[in-house]
Amino acid sequence: MIIKSIELKNIRSYVQAKIVIPKGKVVLLGDIGAGKSSILMSIEFALFGLGDQDGASLIRVNEKEGYVLLEIEIDGKLYRIKRTLKRKNDKVFQDKVVIEFNNEKKVISPREAKVYILNILNFNEPTNPNARSNIFRYAIYTPQEEMKKILGINVDERKKTIRKALRIEDFSVARENSKIVLEYLNKRSEFYKGKAEDLEVLENSVKNLENEINTLNSEMSSVKGKINEYELKELEYNDKFKKINEELRLISQDIAKLDVKKKDLEKGIKELKTIENSIKDLMDNLDEKIKIHKKNMPIKDFDIEKDELENEISQLDDNLDRLNEEKNELIRKDEELNNIEKNIKKLSKEREDLWNEMKEKEKIVETIKNENKKPEIVENLKIEDLENEENKIIEKINELNKKSGIISGKIQDYEKIIQDGICPTCERNADPK
Repeated sequence: MIIKSIELKNIRSYVQAKIVIPKGKVVLLGDIGAGKSSILMSIEFALFGLGDQDGASLIRVNEKEGYVLLEIEIDGKLYRIKRTLKRKNDKVFQDKVVIEFNNEKKVISPREAKVYILNILNFNEPTNPNARSNIFRYAIYTPQEEMKKILGINVDERKKTIRKALRIEDFSVARENSKIVLEYLNKRSEFYKGKAEDLEVLENSVKNLENEINTLNSEMSSVKGKINEYELKELEYNDKFKKINEELRLISQDIAKLDVKKKDLEKGIKELKTIENSIKDLMDNLDEKIKIHKKNMPIKDFDIEKDELENEISQLDDNLDRLNEEKNELIRKDEELNNIEKNIKKLSKEREDLWNEMKEKEKIVETIKNENKKPEIVENLKIEDLENEENKIIEKINELNKKSGIISGKIQDYEKIIQDGICPTCERNADPK
């Protein structure tokens, strides 16, 4: 720090004065009370504020306002610091501080000004504006009475004060810390020397690990590709299952219709049996009547009645043949219905097997996804095996579709018989009731 000039107004014995400090060594000469100490006290006030001083000891008696304007140079940079004292109600206090630097002006509080100046001076001192500057007070400007105090205290206290003023304590702590760090570094150096002996082994291990990682990455890429294939096939299977379920739903509807027709057939069979019993009773009655006619009626009348009876018997025989044919047709249709039910059960079983097979494939896919660190799980799963499995499933689906077509054709035949009312086998009227 280089003091360039100091301007005083209403400070102690100075009403108005400006002192320019030349370069080099400067000596202040004057009688007692001439104002030598006032200049040094004003410099301390401009830099650090009042500190532990009383403001009334600086401001000129009976004056309401006074200031100190200090111009200093630090590291080639010029600063202008102005501090003002004001008197009010017999009390003296500091006003705002004005600091000019680099063509800029700051107006800040005394506390902020002390922090700012300690920072540019690089002084390690308390920032409290009521604390005095030990460095300036004892190293730069030492009042006469204060010097006596310094000389009068014991050696340890004096050394402590000087160490604090010159920040020697900081360097002492830094030195001790350096010893601790050096000791630590030496230990770490020994440690790493021992580790360096195994460096080549570690490097080989690292290379082996890198090769293993590259291999695993390649395997993982392959596994991801297989997972994608499985997911695509899973989507295809889901579509196929939807189609099969829709076909089975339609078959179930047809089965419901066939159940109704089966009940109608059973009812017709019962009626047929009733008709057969009626025919048998008629035949018995006919034989009985013939016997009676032979005994009691003339031969001519008997012959006429015989012809009538024979005609009636012929008609009954025709009806019986027709009913037998319808009975056989009903029995055949009943057998076909039983076969359809068996085929439906078989289709349901095949669909269940196909569903279970799909679930197994899904488990394999999930296992691959969850076991990324063990790609060898799917090594035995080859694309050819998967394609074979897929072909088998497609064949089963085609068989189901073919059987479903056959059943649908038979259902259409039955519906056409019901709609036309004619049996395609005997070409007679077919009444579903």
